[in-house]
Amino acid sequence: MTGLWTSTETGKPWIRSTPGFAYALASENPHHWPFMSTHELGDTVKIGDIDVALFIQEHGAGMTLGFRFGQFAYSTDAMGMPEAAFSVLSGIDLWVVGAAHSVPNRSIRPMPT
Repeated sequence: MTGLWTSTETGKPWIRSTPGFAYALASENPHHWPFMSTHELGDTVKIGDIDVALFIQEHGAGMTLGFRFGQFAYSTDAMGMPEAAFSVLSGIDLWVVGAAHSVPNRSIRPMPT
């Protein structure tokens, strides 16, 4: 079974608001078996010997996770950042922020031109 790694703030609201996706986690149809299971993440995870701090970021109508690996952080394209995210990001040397659009979009902020 494939795992869907998520947090309370990011995954559960998305799963509930995406009815076309619910079949992947549960099904009342006897001819269809769920193929994903959810695993809830905490504030940090460990990948091998690397500690990863997670932070919530705003992405359109929902929330996504950003990641801090030591002095490096990564954010997907985000519309905004709650104050708590900046506490996690404090003191980093490098922050990579994904930016995919140069025009306004309902889901993300435009990339500066």
